[in-house]
Amino acid sequence: LLVSTGGIVPVWLTISSGLPENTHWQFTTSQNKVYMGEDSLQYPMQKYDMITGTITEWETQFSATDTARIRAKYVKNIKDQMLASNIVLVSSPAGLSSYTTYYNSRMYYTPILFPSSFTYQRYLSFGEDDGEEITGESEYQGVYIWKPSKIFKLTYSDLTPGGDMAVETIVNGFGLFAPRSLAFTGDFYIFADKG
Repeated sequence: LLVSTGGIVPVWLTISSGLPENTHWQFTTSQNKVYMGEDSLQYPMQKYDMITGTITEWETQFSATDTARIRAKYVKNIKDQMLASNIVLVSSPAGLSSYTTYYNSRMYYTPILFPSSFTYQRYLSFGEDDGEEITGESEYQGVYIWKPSKIFKLTYSDLTPGGDMAVETIVNGFGLFAPRSLAFTGDFYIFADKG
């Protein structure tokens, strides 16, 4: 992970060379920090503090007494809430051995301004029975959740359990097959479909 200094002739500084090779990382920012999730779901998510210049594991504990953590392929800060999609729940409850559970159609979300405070109740499922995984998240007049043959739109003013969330399938039959192809021009999306 490299970061540039400011000034007329910026210098590139190595922040971390210990991250795994041959993985794809997605980045989002909140409160002077860069949050990162990687696509193999084999490694802990990372957090880079822009003020101190340090990188640490992004700990996403569900509560003060529960050691469950998540890893996510897709992370995005939307309206000061962190959204984490296509996740692995990594748990080590007291006295039990570690286990992991893969939820490829779930999106967990945090309370406003608490980027590490996920809870078991704060998630939405998108087509869990269709056999596909979430391949992307984006935002434009709502939140879009992408799958290889579907696109969902999430709208809300209060993204909380019991809030005014509405999920609709806006496309059925094609979608985002190649996750790294997703681009937004400001007017429309460009993406690779499998068709």
